Amino acid sequence: MDLEIIKNHYRSLSDTKIKDIAKFEARALRPEVIPVLKQEIINRKLPEELLDFLDRKLLRPTELEIINYCKIIQKQRCPSCYKRSTNLNATNYKYVISFLLGCVYRVKFKIACPHCLNKQVRNASIKTFLLGWWSFYGFIHTIDSLIFNFSMFRKHHHSIPNETLKDFVCKNISIIEACKESELRMQDFLKNPHNNARQLSINPEEYYDR
Repeated sequence: MDLEIIKNHYRSLSDTKIKDIAKFEARALRPEVIPVLKQEIINRKLPEELLDFLDRKLLRPTELEIINYCKIIQKQRCPSCYKRSTNLNATNYKYVISFLLGCVYRVKFKIACPHCLNKQVRNASIKTFLLGWWSFYGFIHTIDSLIFNFSMFRKHHHSIPNETLKDFVCKNISIIEACKESELRMQDFLKNPHNNARQLSINPEEYYDR
């Protein structure tokens, strides 16, 4: 990220917009952008409470805040099957594909309803079982992946947020806050959370306007 571009962008904004960013969009900003925003507030001699507000906003969220944001996600339509019949949850899963001298080993993340999570993890396990064994490192990773995937199945059906979802929410509260008023934006985020989180960190205003 080019901080000079960010500085010039902030200089071009009105005082009202700078205040709005500090109050409502701070958690959507990358950590290295926060000092730039603070300096702009100081340069404009805006109220000092904005700086205090920024500091409070960026503190680690409480357990209650995390649970409340988890509930926002859990009540959404499933981004895979588009149904709203059960609470969404999250999972991590692994897969391995071996070739002659090595292997591809990946850890993936997904938010969906329990049925779709099971399906995704099952497909990854089948792919790993069929294609993962055929190299030395592939063999090792295959055993690890199958055990790991099996351990995740029982965590998909919790009615309360599982630890995978809570960990994800804790790291992405700013993005959830930015999307929570729009089902379209939330669905877009949940379908590919990591890519959309990077997009929002780079250019939050573009995402807010979608």
